[in-house]
Amino acid sequence: MSTLGSVGARIRENRVSQGMQQAVLAQSVGISPSYLNLIEHDRRRIGGKLLVAFANALGVELTALREGAEAAIVARLTEANAHHAGGIQNVEKSANDFAARFGDWADLMVALDRKIRVLEQTVDTLTDRLAHDPHLATSLHEVLTTVTAIRSTSSILVETDEIEPEWQNRFHRNLNEDSRRLADGAAALVDYLDGARKDQRSNSVPQEALEAAFEARGFHFPELETHPDRIPSVIQDLDLSHQAPRHLAKMFLEQYCKDALDFPLDAVKAALDQYGLNPIAMAQSQRLDVSTILRRLAFLPQDLVGPIGFISCDSSGSFLMRKPVTGFHIPRFGSACAIWPLFEAFLSPHRPLVQRLNHTGREGGTFDVVAIAELPYTIPSHNTIVAQSAMLIVPVSNPSFDDPVRRVGAACRVCSINNCESRREPSILGEGF
Repeated sequence: MSTLGSVGARIRENRVSQGMQQAVLAQSVGISPSYLNLIEHDRRRIGGKLLVAFANALGVELTALREGAEAAIVARLTEANAHHAGGIQNVEKSANDFAARFGDWADLMVALDRKIRVLEQTVDTLTDRLAHDPHLATSLHEVLTTVTAIRSTSSILVETDEIEPEWQNRFHRNLNEDSRRLADGAAALVDYLDGARKDQRSNSVPQEALEAAFEARGFHFPELETHPDRIPSVIQDLDLSHQAPRHLAKMFLEQYCKDALDFPLDAVKAALDQYGLNPIAMAQSQRLDVSTILRRLAFLPQDLVGPIGFISCDSSGSFLMRKPVTGFHIPRFGSACAIWPLFEAFLSPHRPLVQRLNHTGREGGTFDVVAIAELPYTIPSHNTIVAQSAMLIVPVSNPSFDDPVRRVGAACRVCSINNCESRREPSILGEGF
């Protein structure tokens, strides 16, 4: 397989080598600087007229950019074969030949693969909500209760030959009120399912509300880097409407300030220049716990470290904090894939696990992860040791298919991996379901 960089990387390399600003190039091709930034970081695919416009604006041959695009297509075709458990022999050579001879068909295959994964994402999200969302369970119970009341009243009206007018009017009034309540409840339920992502403040789960508020801030709080006394004002700005998420925010931000004190931002930047995204080397040089480094890297500005995901959980498997990253789907309410290093780390506390993963859910992708479990404190009154695990998730933009990789899913219910020995229940994506 070609080792050439992606089309986004090639555009960025040509622009930087010519000393051209993003805003200038974006204006030349007729797009916004923010959209160009997404293209250069491989967050958006391009082709056709836009690719020609980039070649003209940069003064390079189209093939100088197109070769990167073909490499990206080949990578996506190879991932699609693995995701759908394809049995193609010499998959890398076949994908190269296919992309070179039938470029348009290759684009179509990649687009169809993306469509399938988006549909899997929808099924994944709805399944997760149906199984665990308390607000949804309450709403469904209300709908079913109202339907039962309507059925009971209508049965009385149908099966009773003679009903006094007073009682008949009362039953009619009950039917009218119950039907209105059913319509309102059903409408509210649909609005909740459709609008949960649009208005995260409507989330009824404290952890979910907290994560939505943090996501709006990019999981970074520059005012707390040197002023931990500003935690109350930050919580006020987060506009959390209930006490539970505010309490969770206070605990998290106190940890954030402690990490910032242990590993100041200037020291972080120097370590990044020296070690790159190598948490273990950073921890050794700074004499800090690996988990501190993982949290610190995860909650830095994206323009400093790029898109990075993070998960932490306790020994029950319940998530304490989720910072999603594109391509690595994390279930909202737990019950995640049992073979994630996040859980494996509990078997050997204080020993970091480094692993390359191929996530088969949603958009899918390849990631380098570092996981570690630690024993932060004990509860003397119960003679209990409390363990927590954390995992940093770093996307790999141009993975080598020769590197060892572990295939993982999001959760058993929506996992497409066949013959997984850790499977707890059948997948609804399986052909035999």
